[in-house]
Amino acid sequence: MHKWQIKIILSSGKELTAYYNGSESDSDAVVEKLFVGDINEIISLNDKDNTESIYINRGEIASMMISVA
Repeated sequence: MHKWQIKIILSSGKELTAYYNGSESDSDAVVEKLFVGDINEIISLNDKDNTESIYINRGEIASMMISVA
């Protein structure tokens, strides 16, 4: 299991940092799992401590950076 840090810039310019825990071994696999698909779909990520969920509409994402947390 890997923990990934995802820094996201929304279309509005707002920046946020979210985290994803998964078995994916590289950032391309994380992109395929979470960000490829219907732009109207809501994806769920976590805060750093896994105590809060962060819900994001795929269509609102302007850019992102993914790294191992």
